[in-house]
Amino acid sequence: MTFDVLTQILIFLAAYFGQAFGVLFGGGGFVIHPALLALGVTPKLVIANTIVATACSMYAFLLTTKRKVPIAKTVVPLMVPSLFIGAILGSHALSVIPEHFVKWIILTACSLGFIYVLTHLKKRKKEASDQQELLPVRHWKIILPLAGLALGFYDGFIAAGGGTIIIMVLTLVIRQDMKSTIYMAVCLGAFSLTTAGIMHGLKGYLEPSLLALMIPACIISGFTGAKLTEIIPEKSLRLMYGATITCLLIYLIYDSFSV
Repeated sequence: MTFDVLTQILIFLAAYFGQAFGVLFGGGGFVIHPALLALGVTPKLVIANTIVATACSMYAFLLTTKRKVPIAKTVVPLMVPSLFIGAILGSHALSVIPEHFVKWIILTACSLGFIYVLTHLKKRKKEASDQQELLPVRHWKIILPLAGLALGFYDGFIAAGGGTIIIMVLTLVIRQDMKSTIYMAVCLGAFSLTTAGIMHGLKGYLEPSLLALMIPACIISGFTGAKLTEIIPEKSLRLMYGATITCLLIYLIYDSFSV
């Protein structure tokens, strides 16, 4: 697959700003997926290559963080086997579904995720600041593997907003402080997305020309995204995020019905 210079620049910017928005909003895929679709990338390639690029940004985060979370030594191994199985099942499901349906699945997931992220941002920020460390819920060692199966399937199938979902689950079940929860979510997401990426690679959905643009963009955004959100006022970020996704979704829906 070849892209002209302008398209290459737009792909890089979509991956960079999508992942940078994800630092604050937790839904970078909600930007990246529709942006790549709008640039003419086929739906299955959009999902597979975004999964790999996002996994690389997570590893960059883990390499730069010095945070130690004792409970992560229990939580992560507990969920890894089911995440592994779920990611394999999710990637297989993606491979057997027709391309046209995958596009509508992406549009639906991104629309719902976009609404959720914007409507829960302030609430989540307040919860993050007020949250106190509590004991995990009862039967959490049974709940987490089951949740891992579902989360792994979602990461293998579409992945957009998967980080937000993992953080939500861990917040409800483990009930640690938000920084510890985010660290654990990144550990789990990195493993799940890596498994899904390998499976998509075996099925021939990875495109080197896309990855060459997206992986550097996502890694750089992992380092600079937090700084970007400090420089730009939160209200402006919310407006930029909302305007970007609204325009992308309107264009893609119009384009789908006009074919």
